[in-house]
Amino acid sequence: MKLPSRLTLRNSAYALDGGTTTLMATDEEGRQHGVMLVQHSRPEASPYFDAVPGRLYFDGQLVPIRSQQEATILSLLKSAEVRYEGYPPFPGETIRLSPNALILGDDIREVFTRGPEDNIRALTAKVFAFVESDEYLFFAERVEQETDDTLYDLWVKWDDATFGKAVVRVKQLLGVGLKEAREHVQQERPIAAGLRAPEVVEWARRFQKARLSVRVEPAFRWRLP
Repeated sequence: MKLPSRLTLRNSAYALDGGTTTLMATDEEGRQHGVMLVQHSRPEASPYFDAVPGRLYFDGQLVPIRSQQEATILSLLKSAEVRYEGYPPFPGETIRLSPNALILGDDIREVFTRGPEDNIRALTAKVFAFVESDEYLFFAERVEQETDDTLYDLWVKWDDATFGKAVVRVKQLLGVGLKEAREHVQQERPIAAGLRAPEVVEWARRFQKARLSVRVEPAFRWRLP
């Protein structure tokens, strides 16, 4: 991936597929470039773009996570000048907002109500803020988890100090009585069985809120909360 030494941001676009953001730019020699962050509101692929959800692209190429290319692109965005040019951001019909429109979502409202250069700056800031965050890493894993067909069983981990806490949490999550929850924990029965990978992460997150961890079988290859 060949990267320029400088970018000037000329235009931006925000797609209504969940927030795919595209930044159009030129480099020091006037060549055009595009930076795209695919929507990260859900792990399913966008119907509009043949691209991996939640990932960064430069000139149509997928940028490796936490690579030197990624660091360079983020640096280029942070130092880029903004000089709006009015060429259409996407081919096809432009969305025009009716004065009677009802807008659902503050992000969409902001895009429609800001000026072009403010939109470019705001969307650029959101791109590098998300890509720099831990959430970017977790979402990339979540997308991979959607393709995992393995079914997992889950147990709560406990010791003498956390037994009572484990019983209370199992009671809450399973909706059973205290006696049944205590027996469930004591007998080390699975808390849930036949879970898909995203469900494992969600269950682990519920226990993590009570400062409890879980055991998963077969071996789970992603990080747990």
